[in-house]
Amino acid sequence: MANRSFKPTQAVAQAVTHIFAEVTIGSSGAPTLVTADSAGVKSIARNSTGNYTLTLGTVGGDDDVYSKFLFFNGIFIVDGDTEQDLIYQVDAETISAGGSTIEFETITGANPTDPASGAVMKLHVIVKNSSYSF
Repeated sequence: MANRSFKPTQAVAQAVTHIFAEVTIGSSGAPTLVTADSAGVKSIARNSTGNYTLTLGTVGGDDDVYSKFLFFNGIFIVDGDTEQDLIYQVDAETISAGGSTIEFETITGANPTDPASGAVMKLHVIVKNSSYSF
C-alpha cells in the first residue's frame, strides 16, 4: 500500500459508489473475472462477439441493487504487439430491484469486436447506492 494520507472521494450526489473490475480475455473473447480485483462484481458473461454483460453483486451470492447508474468506462492492458483500436459502448443498463447489470460492447468503428486473447479489461462502474437526495 502507498505510504500516503489519501482523502475520501467527494461528490454532490449522495452515496456514490465506485466499483472496479479486472477481466482477463481468453480465446474467442471469453472473459474470466479476476475476483480478487473485482469487489462488487458477481460475474461477467460474453453474449456474442464483443458483447458482454457485467452483473454487480457477490461472487456465488446475491446480485447487488443500486438506485441509479451513473458511469461506465474501461481500459485495456495488452502484452507485446497486440494493439487493438477498441472502445467501450454501453448498450443497456438495468439498475433495479431485480439486480444490477450493464451490457456493453467492445467495438472497432461501428463493429463489435472481441478483445485479443491475453488482453486484460480494467472496468470502472459508478452507481448511486441510495435514493436519498438533498
